[in-house]
Amino acid sequence: MRNHLLAIVLGLVVFEAYCTEDIENSTDSMLFERFPRSWIISASHSSESVPLRFITGSVEKIRRELRLDRFVDVDGKKQTITYRIPDDVSLNQIKTYVENFIAREYSKVIFDCQGPSCGRSTVWANDIFRQPILVAPNKNQMYWSAVAVNESINTLVSIYVVKRGNQRLYLHLELIHETGDLANQINQSVAEKLVRQGHVILEGVVPDAHGNISSRDLESIGSLDDDWDSASPLYVVCHLYGSEDVSVMTERSGICADTVAEYIRREGIKVTAFAAGPMAPIDGRPISRVELIAPRLLRSD
Repeated sequence: MRNHLLAIVLGLVVFEAYCTEDIENSTDSMLFERFPRSWIISASHSSESVPLRFITGSVEKIRRELRLDRFVDVDGKKQTITYRIPDDVSLNQIKTYVENFIAREYSKVIFDCQGPSCGRSTVWANDIFRQPILVAPNKNQMYWSAVAVNESINTLVSIYVVKRGNQRLYLHLELIHETGDLANQINQSVAEKLVRQGHVILEGVVPDAHGNISSRDLESIGSLDDDWDSASPLYVVCHLYGSEDVSVMTERSGICADTVAEYIRREGIKVTAFAAGPMAPIDGRPISRVELIAPRLLRSD
């Protein structure tokens, strides 16, 4: 009898854990399919267009000052949804699910990161998303920014996943629906940025630990042919960080720089590859990235 009662109690606990209902007046977005058995714990939707900031890089806070590597300021209508993920799901399972969904449904990935390379979880939770429940160890966070196209309407998508210290997993989704020239700001010509500031970090082009660049990342660069003044010397600079010796990381960053340079040369543009290795962090942070630099156009102010 005692064992029978214990089984009933355990059954009720399992039922509560996996059959929790969404909060009232919440609904999924047509642009994201929730992870099985997850439920909505927070949601909001703005009916009017407002100024918004779309994050396309890591975040940090130094002496109470918010530091953003990359972002785009736009006007749009924002929808947010925070999901609680079942306890029997691992962080890697969520990562695989999100990556597969993005590859299948979204037209372009702008940026993604995992662990400390994303910056501080406290900054993401409190300053970016204003959801304290998302605070987690820095090693247990993942972020993606992407562009979704639905019936010719462009939407910017942010997905942030964390596993908190109490082992609970959350997925936070933010969507900015285009109301102006949002798409033009995101897909602005690399050549235009080079002319304006003399250098540009290639969004979504991130080398792996061995200096390899995926074909998807290369295709996201776009074309320079129509807008670039070939008379200006152009350099591809690859920055690569890891646990290996400096000489090893520098050699691997050379593979990265050569790969991107070769891709750009297909358009008949002269470009020089440069391996920076781990020698040029951003604000002291080791962020692997690829930059195009036109020294003659660099601004001195």
